[in-house]
Amino acid sequence: YAYVTGVTFSKDYPTVSESLVSSELSDTSSTKYTVDAFVSKLSPDGTALIYSTRLGGKRGGQGGGNIVLDKSGYVYVVGFTTSEDFPVTPGAFQSKQEGDTDVFITKLSLP
Repeated sequence: YAYVTGVTFSKDYPTVSESLVSSELSDTSSTKYTVDAFVSKLSPDGTALIYSTRLGGKRGGQGGGNIVLDKSGYVYVVGFTTSEDFPVTPGAFQSKQEGDTDVFITKLSLP
């Protein structure tokens, strides 16, 4: 399998039914483009999209920078966000935006 992360400006980046978020992320009413991080899992031969989601808040932009798979099959994504409402889990180290651009680490369990 190939695991990919990065930045998408697409308003219709492909996601699958198990996606973490809907396709309605960045607020495009005040900006020309949607700017979100994405995580995608491709079949071993690269011909099929196994899993795909966008990550981010409704305001600001975000992008995935690195992706790692551990021995248990969890995927860790590191990236940046300028969003004031980037989703966080309870007990997060930093639960709100503290600078112009913040770093995020997201742990995913993909099919």
